[in-house]
Amino acid sequence: TPPAGPNSHFYTIDPAECAKVKANPLWTYENLAFNADAPVAEVCATDRFPVIRLYNDGMGGQANHRFTTSRNEARQMHANGWIVEGNVFCAIP
Repeated sequence: TPPAGPNSHFYTIDPAECAKVKANPLWTYENLAFNADAPVAEVCATDRFPVIRLYNDGMGGQANHRFTTSRNEARQMHANGWIVEGNVFCAIP
């Protein structure tokens, strides 16, 4: 909810995570953006790509999340101080 809250979009398919963010007045619920499959123990079906979510913990003065299907990119971002939140959903190739 700029300028009050983070200037960021937050994507999740976890109902509890969604409810928590929706209950926070600093965030604006933007409705459904897309459909995705949930990983099981952070593992996707063989015909899906894992989508890794990372969080910058407010580095640079602004909270941001990034999403990638590249494990190498996730490792590089982690080395630069980003927090790896794990495989949060599974995407169609």
